[in-house]
Amino acid sequence: MREVTRCIFHDTNYLKGNNYEKNKEEVGNRFKRKLSKYRSNNMTFEFFGYCLPEISFKNEKFTETLYLVDAIFYGETSFKSATFSKKVSFHSAKFFGGLDFSSATFSGVVSFTSVNFKSSAKFNNTNFLEKGDFHSATFLGQSDFAGTTFKRVICFSYYVSNIPSSSHVNNIWYIISNR
Repeated sequence: MREVTRCIFHDTNYLKGNNYEKNKEEVGNRFKRKLSKYRSNNMTFEFFGYCLPEISFKNEKFTETLYLVDAIFYGETSFKSATFSKKVSFHSAKFFGGLDFSSATFSGVVSFTSVNFKSSAKFNNTNFLEKGDFHSATFLGQSDFAGTTFKRVICFSYYVSNIPSSSHVNNIWYIISNR
């Protein structure tokens, strides 16, 4: 009987432990090529259950709908100054390294429902122009929402070890839980 193996994006062990340093470049490069292919074919970015290494999308312009649902980010992840024109979903994603969305702009609906932020999460000076949802999100590291603008209703229902700071809190619904 032949052994069934998972692709490098869905194998949760491919980037764990000693495998991380060995495989991070290959996974990162293949993911960037896949994004480029999807973009050139005007395809929705549907990356369900992907396992990704340290990766940067700094200043990236996402003009298609983006789904990184159930994704696992093992390293530092940057979307600093990125722009998102359409719907974005990180539902149930896990960020093990620091995450940086500072100065990003979300023009469409964005979902961070059930996301687990295990390290720092920077959303400072981020613009949410449509509805945002952080329902059941978990912030275990330092979080920063200073200078963030919320144009529509943003829902927060989360467990937090450090309450996010924000200088502009209009239209926010907070429920803080100590699960």
